[in-house]
Amino acid sequence: MKRNIIATVLAVAGLMLGASAQAQVYVGGTVGESFWNTNCSGTTNCSTNDSGYKMLGGYNINSHWGVEATYFSVGKITANVGEINGEIKGTGADIAGVYRTNFGSSDWGMFAKLGFGSTKGEVIASEGTFTNSITTRTTEPVVGFGVTYAVNESFKLVADIDSRSVKVTVPGTTTSGGVVSLNIGAQVSF
Repeated sequence: MKRNIIATVLAVAGLMLGASAQAQVYVGGTVGESFWNTNCSGTTNCSTNDSGYKMLGGYNINSHWGVEATYFSVGKITANVGEINGEIKGTGADIAGVYRTNFGSSDWGMFAKLGFGSTKGEVIASEGTFTNSITTRTTEPVVGFGVTYAVNESFKLVADIDSRSVKVTVPGTTTSGGVVSLNIGAQVSF
């Protein structure tokens, strides 16, 4: 009988550890609006905000600390200079450390993240039938803050704000613009 109790305790402990390990990995996605901090002087029909999205996956090291990888698009900005139509797009991938905490015993929580990303800035210019593009790849910091609401143990609703920089090259100069993204979405733990 003593042997059965030990075997049962070990089996339950194994199931709990397995469930805990599974709950440490999560995936998710968000959509939202990106706001580019860009000077539009000298242009016409300039638009500095667009829709963006993120696909993410993460690993919670413990109840507070984790690591998260993200693929993102911050959309594009568009402007005209005379007959020339231009747009700048920003995409990339980043990895960040994440700190999480809950508001007491409620289902609400908050998080902050800090990391670095590989960002691709692309300038596309066209006039009539002629089109040209220049791509610039850089490593840039990313910082973010957000809140979560746990619908259940494995499903959370997420709202966050991210800030990153996108560098682009136009003939003769490289410039960067800050992009702030406001996002909503969900994540699922396994």
